[in-house]
Amino acid sequence: MGSDATEPASSQTHREGPANVDTSDDESGGRAVAVIRTNGARTRVRISKRNPVYGVVEGAMRGANTFDIVRTKMLRPMITSRVEASARFLRSASEIIERRLSNESGCWLYFSAQHLFATEPFLHYASPRILKEAKKDVEQITNHFNRVFHTLIAARNEDSKEMHKKLLAAQEKETTTQNALAASQSAEREATLTAATSQRQLELQAQEMEAQRLELEMWKARLKVAEQRRSDSSTS
Repeated sequence: MGSDATEPASSQTHREGPANVDTSDDESGGRAVAVIRTNGARTRVRISKRNPVYGVVEGAMRGANTFDIVRTKMLRPMITSRVEASARFLRSASEIIERRLSNESGCWLYFSAQHLFATEPFLHYASPRILKEAKKDVEQITNHFNRVFHTLIAARNEDSKEMHKKLLAAQEKETTTQNALAASQSAEREATLTAATSQRQLELQAQEMEAQRLELEMWKARLKVAEQRRSDSSTS
């Protein structure tokens, strides 16, 4: 949208540079230089369109054609913390807006931006010249981007709500499953304990019956001996 605008960190992509490029940066007489390690040695390489060590900013256009802007520093990973991302957005957007490009070059410049977790209206800037010569168009552009950002945030919030609902449903389902599993395991333990108790009772009953049988056999043997003695006594 603006001549001096750069992409937000969350949407920037780049073509990968050499794997042995040092993360440190250097400046030599205003020229961007990368430090490359080769077999332990450090070599300075000038960054240019022919040698875009850190790749180029993708998404930059001049009309319908791609406009290659060579990166002079390694692209940092996306910030995952909401607080840090919001602070980074405000700081960098303010730095872009405060640049003197429109004043020094007299260009028509319009810039607008909004971040993912915004709770405040989006940032936008219009240069003095474009406000002077196309104020109504600037108002229309601003209103359009206001609708775009509002729609994007609303859709994102709706997605978050839907995901939250699905998460709660999944958690409830998991809780129900865990409770059912716990009840099943408890019933199984009780059944196992009951079965073990029944088995023990059967074993005790068997032991008692065996003891009674042995006692009966003993009394039978004693009775037989007593009868034999009476018989012998009568004979004599």
